[in-house]
Amino acid sequence: MERVVKYFLFLTIVAAFPEMDLPLQEWKKLVQPYTPECIDQSTQQLLDNFWNHGEVSDNAGFKCALKCIATKLDILSSEGNINISNVQKFHGVTEEVARLCAQTTEVDPCQIIYNLIGCCCRMMTEE
Repeated sequence: MERVVKYFLFLTIVAAFPEMDLPLQEWKKLVQPYTPECIDQSTQQLLDNFWNHGEVSDNAGFKCALKCIATKLDILSSEGNINISNVQKFHGVTEEVARLCAQTTEVDPCQIIYNLIGCCCRMMTEE
């Protein structure tokens, strides 16, 4: 059942991103220093699709590349805790959005960041 819920959450995110007016290029500038270290050839195209078209991939490697970047930005601790103030470094993410989206029962750090990004994007477009 949990897998079905995650799948529908993923479909919701994918369907919503292309129409979102998000500051993706601003976010790209923030993570750019860490992409060579965290992104390999197999995930580079997926990341480019996110930056250029707002397309997010459910690919496990992509999720873990996002986790790597989040760790470098001190958004995610080695214990899997989310640093709210560092989430707010992303243009447009308010403290309220960061706090709401940081609430999780997920244990997989790659999925934690994937869910955090999806939640922040959804919340920002609902404001």
